[in-house]
Amino acid sequence: MLLVRHSCAALVQDCVTPIVRKVTAYMPLPNLVCVGMEKCGTTLLNSVFSESRDILTPRKKELFYFNENYDRGADWYQSWYDFDSKPNARYICDITPSYFRSELSIRRICKDLDNPKVLLVLRHPVHRAFSHYVHRIRHIALNLDAYGKSFYDELKERAKNPLLFPRYDRVVERMLQYVDRDRLLILVYESDFLDFEQLNAKICSFLDISDLDFGAFKGRQVNKGLMPGIYYGDRKSASSEIELEGETLQVPPNHLLLAHAKGTETWDRVDPQTARDNVAAASRWTRTLSATDVESIYEEYFSEEIERLCQLTGLDLDAWGMLRDGVAYERALPPAQYLTRQG
Repeated sequence: MLLVRHSCAALVQDCVTPIVRKVTAYMPLPNLVCVGMEKCGTTLLNSVFSESRDILTPRKKELFYFNENYDRGADWYQSWYDFDSKPNARYICDITPSYFRSELSIRRICKDLDNPKVLLVLRHPVHRAFSHYVHRIRHIALNLDAYGKSFYDELKERAKNPLLFPRYDRVVERMLQYVDRDRLLILVYESDFLDFEQLNAKICSFLDISDLDFGAFKGRQVNKGLMPGIYYGDRKSASSEIELEGETLQVPPNHLLLAHAKGTETWDRVDPQTARDNVAAASRWTRTLSATDVESIYEEYFSEEIERLCQLTGLDLDAWGMLRDGVAYERALPPAQYLTRQG
């Protein structure tokens, strides 16, 4: 039975609340929406857009208005924007990369907003799916559900649960039913995000603005991914020992730690069997994909839809089929203040 949990890194975004004030009719709704995909560089887009005088971004990145908060109404939606901070902004932007998963969200966007411009970022499907798998692991692990599925287990479930790893061709096909092609900019992570000058020019041309500076973020890692790590203070288990900066440290007795990219969660009184089950489940998580793995998964699960995507959009994505890069995530470690020295 779980008794006490402490969080040292509650997500700042989730703690932000909207501005409480009366919203009047003259306050506009967004006219620029980035609908996805997740794990494709949308955090970088938000960081750059927030620095532009031409683009007003909300007080937190993902509002989930058109899929999760629609019943809160337009006043709630508008209340997240500080219109006075950029009175001359040409665009009011909503970056919520989960919108692409739902046709209803896209319909609502096109119904409620006045002919918005739409951004969609695509990434090599295996790399994106694996990155999203790591992201999901963190959120599921917070519930201590002893979730031990590998990346391959989740891929096999794709046919039964297409929302897990949506088909790119169907996402774009659905988008084009509601958004005029000249109002939709599709970016490709592996090409556009490797050349910030090109990315800057492409988005500025699409939006007809000049005040963007992706170059300011060159060399900076935004939203770094780490494989979560679960550690339990059980003297009988090696999971209680952690090598940190050349020193072997110990998880305090009966403490369970979940280290992840955003920080560390701690439970200081936890049922031993629950803790051991979660440590065992974490040992089954997929942490690396070799170049051969990436190639075979692409051919088995994604090549057909990517071929159709190219036919729909005219994009040249042959490089995806020839990509030979493996993927590896470092396991997150808890900071030293949560550990004790042996002896």
